[in-house]
Amino acid sequence: LNIDGNNEISGAAICQADDDKYCLIYNNATNGDGDLEAGSVNSSTLACTAGAAVQFYGSQTADMSICKIDTDKVAAAYSDDGAGDDDGYCVIATLSGLVLTVGTPVEFADATTIAATSIISPDTTHIIIGFEETSQRVDVIAASISGTVPTFGSEVNLADESAATYVQIMAINDTYFMTLWNDGSASITRYSISSLSGNTIAA
Repeated sequence: LNIDGNNEISGAAICQADDDKYCLIYNNATNGDGDLEAGSVNSSTLACTAGAAVQFYGSQTADMSICKIDTDKVAAAYSDDGAGDDDGYCVIATLSGLVLTVGTPVEFADATTIAATSIISPDTTHIIIGFEETSQRVDVIAASISGTVPTFGSEVNLADESAATYVQIMAINDTYFMTLWNDGSASITRYSISSLSGNTIAA
């Protein structure tokens, strides 16, 4: 399946949207746009059918991640690479068939250079984003979701490792989640268990 015509992409992430659907976020390297695209999978033939790509940002994006919120909604996190400041943004999109309707991107990390993101949805009304700053801090932030609008709580710092990389998060249940990262200064992997109440994280 050719997901973007004859355009080259740079950076991508994918998630399940429903039993037979997926959503894809990628940077269109040809025109520099950030795009979202939905598709369906035929379980008998293993053939994919892609819907139309929808632009969510008119400049270069990087450090992308995406997750399912519900069968008709996804959330994506990315860094604003095109503006040259690499701030962290989140965008929510609703899905009807293979048609995506994209909300307005919301900044979650201001004046911060994002080097990686990982996003999860512990339930149908919240998201959590784990991210690495280029200063190699490990931070997490949560948002409550209403329609396509995320309302973020306060950013929580989990570690100030001198060489923290490869930040990943996973939901344990709708209250607790785990954050995992590589501590390059000590050549070990570290983790932290945090709890979520509304859009407030307790580490």
